[in-house]
Amino acid sequence: RIFLTAYEPLIAQVINQMKDLRRVNDRQMREILGNTRVIRQDLVIFRRQIGALRYIREFFATDPEDFQEQAEIVAQMVREFGPFFIKMAQVAAASSDFLPDEIAGALAVFQEDVEPMTASEVEQAFLECYGELPTERYFGFDASSPIKSGSIASVYLAQKPTRDRKGRQMLTPVVVKVGRHNLEREFLIGKTVIKLAILSSQYWAPHSKLSPFLSSWLGQVDVFVEGFREELDFESEASNQSRFAERASLSGQWRVPQVYHGTRRIIEMEFVDSAASINSAFGTGSKRRVTRAQRKVGRAFLHTVISHLVIYQEFHGDLHPGNILVANQEDLYLIDWGNTVDISSIWQPALKYLQAVLAGDAEAITGAIIALGSDPTALRASQAELRGHIEQILADAAVRPLGYDFLLTLYREGQEGLLARLELAVNLGAALSRQGIVVRSDYLHLTRSLTAMVGSYLSIYRGLSRVALAQDIAQVLLQFPALEGMRQLSGYRRKLLRQISLETPRKLIPILGNR
Repeated sequence: RIFLTAYEPLIAQVINQMKDLRRVNDRQMREILGNTRVIRQDLVIFRRQIGALRYIREFFATDPEDFQEQAEIVAQMVREFGPFFIKMAQVAAASSDFLPDEIAGALAVFQEDVEPMTASEVEQAFLECYGELPTERYFGFDASSPIKSGSIASVYLAQKPTRDRKGRQMLTPVVVKVGRHNLEREFLIGKTVIKLAILSSQYWAPHSKLSPFLSSWLGQVDVFVEGFREELDFESEASNQSRFAERASLSGQWRVPQVYHGTRRIIEMEFVDSAASINSAFGTGSKRRVTRAQRKVGRAFLHTVISHLVIYQEFHGDLHPGNILVANQEDLYLIDWGNTVDISSIWQPALKYLQAVLAGDAEAITGAIIALGSDPTALRASQAELRGHIEQILADAAVRPLGYDFLLTLYREGQEGLLARLELAVNLGAALSRQGIVVRSDYLHLTRSLTAMVGSYLSIYRGLSRVALAQDIAQVLLQFPALEGMRQLSGYRRKLLRQISLETPRKLIPILGNR
């Protein structure tokens, strides 16, 4: 007993150390198993994406004039590659006016719907975020039947138990957006696969027809993918959507669904009844009524974009037709706020570039490109060579420079001329990237966003005359200052009255209590 008493502290210490060692070993073993599981999942993704690249060879082996076969190959490659290429297909489809009709039609499918998540994946997301199954949180939630499925998430309709002002329980329809599983790894591996394809293209596809296409991606892959990865953070998306919903409440031209709750992978928001995307919102009714609805939505959309640019200096980063809803054929809703663009510090150089391209001014385009580049010093050193490339591109495009009669010129050229000038801006950026010029990421995201906006705006006026388009643009530009000023003033007035009505009862409670 004396011996045990003397060594008891040491024995207890040894036993505790052995327990700690076991806990550490268990934790490290779990981490090793978890990392091994991630690697195993990555290998599955990597194998699938590498396999999808085989379609590039098939694409360039087709007849250059056979757009139907090319469209089928592109659609197959996008589906097999997965969420990363689906997202890029949505961006490309937003610029469908710049693509052959067959390829534009194949890509437009991905704006509307893609393969949904499985029910087990949806349930796993709820267990991660809430610790309960969706059926325990909502009524009528069917994890196997989403109302819409996109590259980033699937959207479901459900009934949520709530209470009204009188405390009575009621069911409120809500939209639940559930993020796909393992998207971070999908995008990371997708970027890796593209880089490997670019670097190895000289071995497995050495012909000059493909190499310039892949080489133009190498310098921009990181910044291009980074813009997509911003959309994976649902908490940030919920914050963006709430901020723009508050702004929309001050104006009657556009609306944003209200956010009720947001987590890392799930967003719960307001349900918009009778809403459809702009590609299918104007399909019923007489021609006169449909035309009137199209023009009303078109004016509201243009007014909204101008207000975002001029007043808030921040706008939607991915406004393709699938993210624009129309309710009752006239109410404009903007959804999917995972990516926004802040132009407070970049709008001047970007505007100068757009003005220079529309005007066809090689000198002005050269100066704007230098300001937009990631290495302005190196670009200034090769300014003469850069200007030579730009002059050659302008000559090949056969775009007439604009003068003092630019409004008349744009009207005469119509929608086709405007598309040609915007296509020149896109092609100019692609051509310069093949010369080793890397554009800064914020300007690249701005270009992507503006291209999607222009494509969506022109799709609203599909089937209408250029006169109607010109009239609506002129009407919005003339009415914008007074109309937006009145709406903002009215919105702030309503907000102030709501705040006063909420604070007044609180101030009266002590007075009534003293009585």
